[in-house]
Amino acid sequence: YLGGRGGIRKLVQLDSSSEMLHRDDLFRELSAGQAGNGDKTNSSVCETYKLVAEEEQPLPFPDGTFDLVISSMAFHWINDLPR
Repeated sequence: YLGGRGGIRKLVQLDSSSEMLHRDDLFRELSAGQAGNGDKTNSSVCETYKLVAEEEQPLPFPDGTFDLVISSMAFHWINDLPR
């Protein structure tokens, strides 16, 4: 058993904006309350960590920490990609 949704056991969400990082929290809380059975929705599927990171600073994780990284709307900020 891999655990979590799709085998994901821990999820790390990272953004430089706390507002963007937490923008859907209220929606998730309201959705969970409307489910009627008191169960949490996606938030109970895996451990979720939300971190605010400073722009242009190294990330606080050692190499090899993650099995998968998904980035949205970030590559235009990266100037030193390997060729």
